[in-house]
Amino acid sequence: MKINEKYILLAGIIAEGFLVTGIEISSSLLFKPYFGSSSEIWTYILGITMLALAAGYFFGSKLSGKNNSERKLVFLFLALSINILLLPFISKGLNRSMLEFDLVGILFLSVSCVLFPPLFLLGAISTLIVKVYKEKFNDSSGKSASVIYTLSTLAGVLSMLLLSFMILPSLAINKVFFLLSVMAALVAVFLLNTYAVKKVLLPFAAAFFIFTIYAFNKGFDKLQDSYSRSVKQEYYNDGLLGNVAVLKDFARRTKLLMVNNSIQTTTDFQDNGNFFHIKDITGYIDQSGVKGNILLAGLGAGSLPKELLKNPGNTIDIVEIDERMIEVCENHFSLRPDKRMSFFVDDARHFINTAPQKKQYKIIILDLSIGETVPSNVYTVEAFRKLNGMLAPDGLIFLNFFTSKDANGMFCLNSIAKTLESAGINTSVIRRENVKSSHSTYVIAGSPSSRYNALNKQLCYELNLKGAKILTDDNSVLEFKHRDVVRFQRSNFITAYQKRFNF
Repeated sequence: MKINEKYILLAGIIAEGFLVTGIEISSSLLFKPYFGSSSEIWTYILGITMLALAAGYFFGSKLSGKNNSERKLVFLFLALSINILLLPFISKGLNRSMLEFDLVGILFLSVSCVLFPPLFLLGAISTLIVKVYKEKFNDSSGKSASVIYTLSTLAGVLSMLLLSFMILPSLAINKVFFLLSVMAALVAVFLLNTYAVKKVLLPFAAAFFIFTIYAFNKGFDKLQDSYSRSVKQEYYNDGLLGNVAVLKDFARRTKLLMVNNSIQTTTDFQDNGNFFHIKDITGYIDQSGVKGNILLAGLGAGSLPKELLKNPGNTIDIVEIDERMIEVCENHFSLRPDKRMSFFVDDARHFINTAPQKKQYKIIILDLSIGETVPSNVYTVEAFRKLNGMLAPDGLIFLNFFTSKDANGMFCLNSIAKTLESAGINTSVIRRENVKSSHSTYVIAGSPSSRYNALNKQLCYELNLKGAKILTDDNSVLEFKHRDVVRFQRSNFITAYQKRFNF
């Protein structure tokens, strides 16, 4: 028995714990561009993770009842390494090809095909390592199992911290999976050497080397979304919050800011925003005569700040959760630095909860719903009461909300309005020309003061709040009622702009 065998086995269990958490977290970024990051998605990810590990533990127990456990452990790590390397390719093909089908079926099939195989192998690996460790070091007390599972758990915690705060924010997701694959491959190589299973080393090394060359030269390029000839990608970046892209559509003469394949902002080539909600908000402000300190949650491509800063009496505090947006706005959408504009990289609800209550805003704008998720933690009566306390007595609050015109969409819109009313804010929806589309952007305007009532009658719809619900922190249904709208927005873009994936 070689002196370092114990340390190689311990390294294997550390790698196993690291990889379980690493695959679980990283795989969520494979699904985000197609299905978002709602609680529904995470339910599938966590459910398949637990199911795969349980099946792997059972399979590992069957393998451990026979001879040659060391040899089996080597082959499991080899299979795991290759499987992890293939995950981005498998996921891309599945997600893109099945986008038009039923969401529940897609999620079950896609998440299962991507997550189940590697996590099944990891479950079997942990069981086999326990058996090999106990046999090699004559431990029948169960102490070895406690040591192994402690190391595995601590490695999982380390994986979560490193991936979330260091690796995923700085590397493309395909490179992250490559690194995870290399970790499994290194353990396999050490085990091959330790247990003299060398006859599989050469073909494995050759296959891994050939596929690595392919991945870096052609394969990773295929993982990038491909567009029609009239569309050029100016910017692309992966991160913990998903992928961000800037596209130029020469056929439509528009520029698009995309977050996880969902349109965040559309402008022309001169970076003039053409979203209706910008005209709605700025037009209402102009007629009300309000100016001063503004709080804007949600930067987008910066079209709204540019319009608001045309009034020299305005200053703006901008809250944006993704710091990449600031760089994108400055480099691709002509948002120039201005001493009247301050940025806060923060979650909108966290900023609301921690902002100094003495600071009063004349205008508060929540521009958060044009994207891949509904910020249901911001659209609650508790958050609106905090915002009411931050708003000047004669100030204005605006909320931009993209939704459908069906029963669920109108329920969401009216429930947000009713929740604002419950927080002491008089509320209306800004009137716009009738749009024939089944989906539309609505701007809710409100104020603690009644001085804008006459203006509301001229510019706004009367709300029908019957049947609407007051949304609270512990009982908000927005994410579930609104999920079809988010999926419509994403799938509509993908089918209109992107080519089908061909591996």
